[in-house]
Amino acid sequence: MAAISSYGYSNISRRILDAAPGIQETTVTLQIGNGVDTYPTGGLALNGGQIGMVNSIESIIFLDSPIAGGYFPGYNVATGKIMLYTSGAVEISNALTPNASLRCIVRGY
Repeated sequence: MAAISSYGYSNISRRILDAAPGIQETTVTLQIGNGVDTYPTGGLALNGGQIGMVNSIESIIFLDSPIAGGYFPGYNVATGKIMLYTSGAVEISNALTPNASLRCIVRGY
């Protein structure tokens, strides 16, 4: 099994926020894993361009939590990675093979 290195997404909607010029908000569904490839310890790298942002991601609001497998998603702004945690706030290990759709609202520039 290889480590998850990419994931699919579908863009549901996008809008420019009037209150904050230059900031856009996109609602997307991310497909995390395929049930075969393993989760990479340290998280899944995500950049703004992958989900339609021009430059960078400011924040992610996860609408589905927990996801399949009972994992809780989080976004680390400093590293630009989506991370999956157990209910005890412990990152899952690289031996696990998630396969879940994750709806979220992404804000960025």
